[in-house]
Amino acid sequence: MTKRELKRLAEKKARQSSCTYRVSAIGLNKRGEVLGSTTNRHRSIHPVKGNIHAEIALIHKYGKQLRTIIICRVGNGGDILPIHPCPNCQRIADSLGIKIETVWEW
Repeated sequence: MTKRELKRLAEKKARQSSCTYRVSAIGLNKRGEVLGSTTNRHRSIHPVKGNIHAEIALIHKYGKQLRTIIICRVGNGGDILPIHPCPNCQRIADSLGIKIETVWEW
């Protein structure tokens, strides 16, 4: 997939999130093939209890198969907004040798 196609996929997926900050993550293997995609989501039926970050959901599902995670955040108008992984997500990704890229930086 080209960066343009990945960007479109990430934007589309982020719009599916039900969270206030709509974030998606696309997981790629070492050949650059898409393993899967996900959004952030509420941890429980009570949104104030926190969210499961999209990056962590991918890491739980694909683990060491992941080489790159692409994250994207969209605003209410559908425009791409700046995003960076939280320190915890970054630490976990680093410990597994997973690179996190943001669509915002492309």
